[in-house]
Amino acid sequence: MRLRNLALVLLVSLMAVALAACGGGTAAPKATATTAPKATTAPTATTAPTTAAADYTIKLLGNASGSYHFDLKDLTLTAGKTYTIKLTADAEPHTWSVKDPKNPGKYLVDSGYLTPNETKTIQFTAPAAGTYVVICIPHESLKMVGTITVK
Repeated sequence: MRLRNLALVLLVSLMAVALAACGGGTAAPKATATTAPKATTAPTATTAPTTAAADYTIKLLGNASGSYHFDLKDLTLTAGKTYTIKLTADAEPHTWSVKDPKNPGKYLVDSGYLTPNETKTIQFTAPAAGTYVVICIPHESLKMVGTITVK
C-alpha cells in the first residue's frame, strides 16, 4: 500500500511539472542563450537575411490547433546542401531542434526558442545521409516531433 501511495504521488508530481512546462500562463519566456541547449556539433543553424526566399516554411503549432505539431513534419533533404527554413510559432513558445543521433541530449541544430507569434528564418546545412529526429524541446513529450531524411 505504501508503494502504491508513493507511485501515486510521483505520478501526480510528474503531471504537474508537465502541465506547468506546457504553459497556459500569460508571460512568454524570453529568448536567451540559456533558454535552450546550443548546438554542439556542425552543422549549425544561422539566422538568414530577411530577404532570403525560404526553401521550406514550417509552422510550429500548439494546443490551440488541437495538437502540438509541425505543419511540415517530415522533410527530405540532400546531404551538404544549405536550406533556408522559415519558422513561425503560434501563440506559444516553440523550438525546431534536430537531435544528434550520436550524442543523446545534443542537437545538430537548434533554432532557439521562438516566442509566441515570432517568425525566424534560419540557414541549415543538411548533415550526412540518414534519418534525423526533429523536436520542439518543450513539447516533445506531447509528440511534437518530425523527421528529416537526408539522401
